[in-house]
This record gives sequence, C-alpha cells and structure tokens, in this order.
Amino acid sequence: MRNTRKITEPHKNQSDTIECPVTILTVMVILPIKPPPLYTRPCLLYGQPMLRYLILLFLFTPTIAQATCVPSDQSCDFYACKEREHACGKKGYWQDFGYPYCQKFLKDEARFSKDSQIWLQDVRYCLQVRVQEVADGTSCNSLHTQAMDSHVSCYVDTGFCDLTYMEQVKIYWYLKGALRSADTWREAYLLKQACANRFN
Repeated sequence: MRNTRKITEPHKNQSDTIECPVTILTVMVILPIKPPPLYTRPCLLYGQPMLRYLILLFLFTPTIAQATCVPSDQSCDFYACKEREHACGKKGYWQDFGYPYCQKFLKDEARFSKDSQIWLQDVRYCLQVRVQEVADGTSCNSLHTQAMDSHVSCYVDTGFCDLTYMEQVKIYWYLKGALRSADTWREAYLLKQACANRFN
C-alpha cells in the first residue's frame, strides 16, 4: 500500500483534507518539475503551506556531494580541478609542474614511439592518482615534495625503465625546464637508481 500523509487546509474542518503521497513529495523535492493537476491546489502540512515544508527540507537535507577531481589518462583537467579545490597559486605544484608538463606531453604524444605513447598514458593516470592520495590535508609546500616523490614510483611501475635509451632521453628533454628545481634533480637520480637496481 502506498504511503500517504494527511495534509489539512487552513480554516477548514480536520476531515476536509488532501492526501499528498510521500512519493509525490519526494519527487517534487528532487526534481524541479511542475506537480500534476491533482496537486495544483496548495498542499498543506499541519496547517502550513507546503512551500514552507519544501524550503525547510532543502535547508536541512545534506546536499549531494559534487564529483571530486577525476584522474584521466587522456586529459590534464585534473590539475586545474585540484587547483580550484586546493589552491596553491602559480608557484604551487598544480600550476607550476603538474598541469604544464602534463599538457606538454599530451600535446606532443604523437611524436613519441608507440611504446612511449602507451607509457605516457599510463604514467599520466598514475601521477594523477598518486598525487590525489597525498593532496588532502597537505600544505602546498609539502604537496610539491610528496608529489615529486610519487613520480619515481609511477615512472617505474608503468614501465619507464623498459623504454629504449633514446626514448628515455627524449622524455628527460621534455622535462628540462623543471631542472631548476632541486626536487627534479633528486627525482632523476632516484629514477636512474631504481632502473639500475631493477636490472641487477
């Protein structure tokens, strides 16, 4: 049996009521639709206009959480989204490293070998996933360091060490602009060590 709620109109006898099904009330709240003709007459709850009830319901019902920034192997929008969510400014990781270098590789991906193209897509996704894991509750300064630390494991896990020497050099060349940062030099050293240990 359908759940119904007795709604009374003001200045009328208690027996003179309109039944407003709970299902209809729910649909009216969730969807911005005009109620069917049967409910065009104002429904009243405990002698108060139905509109007041809906307003209170909106005020005290938790809003549906917006989708968080979603990692992608085909896009760099994740970094722009994270900057809006956790702003660190032009010198922060999102704008100073994550987004520009992601865009650089994405734009020129076709210039790489087929194996490198697969790697670029895999590492693009990995980097976004790993930095998302450390971003929450982290200061902008710490975020930059932790994000750079995650690069080495992503590079190795997605097969950087299996690429040809010339393809590896080409990838380093694209990162040359980041060599002004000590974190980048440290990352390059750790990556070289990781690849060497992998084949020992």
